[in-house]
Amino acid sequence: MRFSKTIFVPVCALVSALAVGCNRESTTTTKDDPAARGLETPVGETPAGQDPAGQQAGAQLSEDGREFVMTAAQHGIFEVEAGRMAQAQGQIDAVKQFASRLVEDHTKANDELKQLVQDKNVTMPAAVGDDLRDEKEDLAEKTGKDFDDEYIEVVIDQHEKAIDELEKMSSRTEDPEIQRWATNRLPVMRNHLDEAKRIKEQSVDPKTGLFN
Repeated sequence: MRFSKTIFVPVCALVSALAVGCNRESTTTTKDDPAARGLETPVGETPAGQDPAGQQAGAQLSEDGREFVMTAAQHGIFEVEAGRMAQAQGQIDAVKQFASRLVEDHTKANDELKQLVQDKNVTMPAAVGDDLRDEKEDLAEKTGKDFDDEYIEVVIDQHEKAIDELEKMSSRTEDPEIQRWATNRLPVMRNHLDEAKRIKEQSVDPKTGLFN
């Protein structure tokens, strides 16, 4: 009986040690494994902070993208402000109607661009820069037909510059959403430019506002 007791005590100790070790391993596995805690991402869902393509939400724009957005936004603001000026001060109906269309189109484009960059760490400008401010002040000094002529000249010049920037951005792929916006804007801007050139080339009676 003494021999049996001697063997029984070490065996019990060994069994107890193994039980403790298994319990510790199970606790560690449950703590470190999200699936074991019921926190795995369900099939078909996207982890928080990522879009379906796997890109981080709110990704910042490239340097070229930010520069383009600032330039495009200021151009849009200028076109809206100059267009409203033409609606009030223009003499020729064709010019005033064209200005009304530009105000509507550029207001819509500005809103789209603002919505597009709101999660990209970009602050949209609230006003035009010095160059466009000077352009607007020069335009405000004109009256009558001189104003109409100057307004059309300004629209042509600014649209040619804007189209050049849009064409450059439409070929860049590092900012897909901005690239898409630029590509979609090009046909509208080219149409504006063609219409401005047509008005400039036509002979308009300043008294009636109609083409001769």
